[in-house]
Amino acid sequence: MRQRIGCYVVSLPHDCSFRDGLIVAVNLGGDSVSLGTVYGQIAGTYYGLSSIPAKWREAVKDRKKVDDFMTDFLHAVKYV
Repeated sequence: MRQRIGCYVVSLPHDCSFRDGLIVAVNLGGDSVSLGTVYGQIAGTYYGLSSIPAKWREAVKDRKKVDDFMTDFLHAVKYV
């Protein structure tokens, strides 16, 4: 799995979008949940929240809690 993730980290700038890269990552085979999770974290940081399709963001359970947590976290990091 480490090699596969490495390939995607290196190729991030060449992917068309967050969505396309994530679909490729989870279809590599093996542990697709872990691959998708790690790719999503890295690509989300690289591409930004707005690159994640709104339909996907809206489907997150307890999205309000996640949004509030991230807002607080980003605010705290800003002052570190």
